[in-house]
Amino acid sequence: AAPQAKVKKRKTLKQVLQEKEEKAKEQALKNKSVKEEESQQTEEDILAEKLRRQKLVEESDLEIAKQAFGVKDDTGSKSIDEMNPRTKDEFVELGQLLVGKLSNYESSADYVPFLEMLFRDLCTSLEADDVKRLGSAINILSSEKLKAQKAKKGKKSTKKATISGTSAKAGRKDDLDAFGTGSYDYGDEFEDFI
Repeated sequence: AAPQAKVKKRKTLKQVLQEKEEKAKEQALKNKSVKEEESQQTEEDILAEKLRRQKLVEESDLEIAKQAFGVKDDTGSKSIDEMNPRTKDEFVELGQLLVGKLSNYESSADYVPFLEMLFRDLCTSLEADDVKRLGSAINILSSEKLKAQKAKKGKKSTKKATISGTSAKAGRKDDLDAFGTGSYDYGDEFEDFI
């Protein structure tokens, strides 16, 4: 009692051609209805659509220009004065705003003394353990900067002093003096053999 396989009925050539013709007619009707809808639009509708597309293009161009020049929208951004942080994420955001604001003045000669004064004033109300933790964080950063600076200097002076020119050749000649006459002429070495 093996299961019988279902046999598909094959369509005749006429049926296949008839189905293709019906599909083509349906597609033609759809295309015709779309064209009729487009022709029913008034000139005002067409003009409004053009303006809408142009506005979209201008907005996208403006966004691209803002991204290229690093301009941020004022609507969603917060200023340092408006912030009142309560969570860790809000403090991180405040820190990023402060770094962004203060890093503009890094090239000034008074920047480092300003930071020293700022840290001193900020740490006066902290406990000794907190100040110690901040100091160790600064020391770690300092040692990393020194390592990077030494590595940068080390890469520049890795060349060893070498003897070049005629003095190197003279040194080689002196080394050969220990083995013979000191000249490079070894044409008579086979005469001693005989």
